[in-house]
Parts: sequence; C-alpha cells; structure tokens
Amino acid sequence: MTKDEANKFYLDKRVLITGHSGFKGSWMVKVLNLLGAKVFGISNKSISKNRQWSEPNDLEGEAFADITDFKGIRQAVEEFRPEVVFHLAAKAITLSSYDEPLDTFNTNAMGTANLLESIRVASHDCRVVIVTSDKCYENQNWAWGYRETDGLGGKDPYSASKSLAEIIASSYQRSYFSEEGKIRLCTCRAGNVIGGGDWNDLRIIPDCFKAWYEQKAIVLRNPHSVRPWNHVFDVLWGYLSSAFYLDQPSVNGEAFNFGPELNVQMEVESLVQSLWTYSGFSGFNPYKIEQVESGREHRYLRLSSEKARSTLNWQSTLTINEAIKLTAHWYVIFHNEPDEINAFSNQSLNEYLLSK
Repeated sequence: MTKDEANKFYLDKRVLITGHSGFKGSWMVKVLNLLGAKVFGISNKSISKNRQWSEPNDLEGEAFADITDFKGIRQAVEEFRPEVVFHLAAKAITLSSYDEPLDTFNTNAMGTANLLESIRVASHDCRVVIVTSDKCYENQNWAWGYRETDGLGGKDPYSASKSLAEIIASSYQRSYFSEEGKIRLCTCRAGNVIGGGDWNDLRIIPDCFKAWYEQKAIVLRNPHSVRPWNHVFDVLWGYLSSAFYLDQPSVNGEAFNFGPELNVQMEVESLVQSLWTYSGFSGFNPYKIEQVESGREHRYLRLSSEKARSTLNWQSTLTINEAIKLTAHWYVIFHNEPDEINAFSNQSLNEYLLSK
C-alpha cells in the first residue's frame, strides 16, 4: 500500500480503534487523522498519560468502556457504525500476567470475543484487524523466525491469552463472516514494538527513561535475550495495509507477522547501550545486570514477515538504529521540552509517511 492508496482508502472512512488512548492506539489516532479518516475510540481509561501529547480533538467520538463489558462495547459499535476496526485494547505485559491471570484472560480472550460478537450483531459492512502478539506462538526457544503456520500456545497467561484471541478470531471468521462477505477479518502479530509514548511498566525502554530521568541505572534481568524490535510506525503501517487489502481472498481470514528483517537481531543489552548513546545522558552508569533465570521469559523470539512482504507488500523501512534514535529523541524532548512534543511527533510521522 502506497501513501496515495492509503489517503484514498481511509479518507472519510469511519474507523474504530479499541485501546485508542494507549501507546499504539495514540499513534494510530494520529496517523489516521493525517490520512483523513473519521476516527472513533474505545478505551477503559478516561485519563491517560498519552493525553499529554496526543490530541483528543482528532477524534469524531469516543466511549469509555471496558473491553470485557459486552453491553458497553456493543453499544459503542452500534453507535459508531465503523467501516474499519483496529482492535488494540489488551493487557499487554508478560510478567504482569503472572500476577493477574484472570484479568489477562478475560481482557485478551473474552474482550476479543465481545468485540467480534458486537460486530456480528451489528451486521454491517466492516473490515476488522485483530491485533494479537508475537507471543501467541508456542515458543521453542529456537533462533529462527516463527511463521504464521507455526503452532500457537504459551505457558504464561499473557501468551496463552493471545493465542486464545487468535483462535477466537479464526472461529468467528469461519463460523460467521466467511460466507456473507460483509465482515472481513485478519489478525496481526507484532512485537516488541518500540517508540515514543510507551509508558507501560516492565518494558525495557520506558523503564530506561523512568530510571535515567532520575539519574539511576536500569536493572537488566536478561541482557542477552533477542527480540524482534520494530518501530511503532512500521508496525502500524502493517495494520493499515492489512485492512486495505482485506477485500482480497489471500488476506481475508489470514494471520500476518510484522517484524524486522531476519538478519537484524539485537540483544537487550545492545538495545540499551544504543538508547543511552542517542539519549545524550551522562554522569552515571546507565544500567546494571542482575541476570535472573526464572524461566518466565524466553531468550529467543523472532518473526518471519515473508507472508506480509509477499501478500501485503509490507516491510520495515526504519533500520533498528533509526528506530532507536527516533525513540530516544522522543523521550528526551518529552522530558526537556514537553510543549514541543506534539510538533515533534507530527513532524516524525509526516516524514515517515513521505517515504511511503
């Protein structure tokens, strides 16, 4: 999908984003606004730290309902009557899921079912992109990239809940949506997504800046873990492309990975070192290593994005160093010149879109 195609497709489209006040959701609001869409949001939080830099006036409407509340979600879907839906609302932290397993399963699995049932009952033409995670695969700790045909699973509640979301989406597509053709659906798997505006606890980049703002060292639990780091702009472009192509049989009902090239791999420690360099901090140690072999996190996780490349004409366009640099500069500006963060965010996003 080119930028011109995106502008033509999304212009005046009624687009619903669940989790619109979160990290990826806030950026999705911005990019859809630039593409001329009419954006609606559902979130369970009326106040989010992202409201300090995102622009709620960019929304046509929003509803504050928990994704686990079927009545509230159904009401919002019927009111907004979206033509495109991006489902981003989730409990998104692996380690936290061990402490909140029921909440994690309820939000990620039943929340997905609530949304799909609301769309089914509304029964109007709609393209639906269900965002799950790279953690939905049964992790074998192998060094090559998982493909969409590899098995789903997960020993921790977060991973298991995301694999359940995939199964629920597939069930709805095959049971209700495939024959009618009015509702078209695909799922998207990405992670570890980096970029400005992520305030989640127990994520490496937000944790770095929370510590560095106070001139403290970040503690690295697993410095040699390898993850498919990808900038939020590239990942969102993948989601947008998926919806664009959903009228094609090769996309409808399918799952797609969005990750960096397989020859790009970076350990956690190297990521932090690069982030430190681009951030310009000095005068204290940026991190200390307290390696924990708890078995709760896998060392290797990589994705093959060949299917997205061949079917959606998608690939990451930001290099890993460009992604880290852009992320570092966002957090530095947010901390030092908060009044400038909107301008910097819009400029960065516009420059990215110009490359499409």
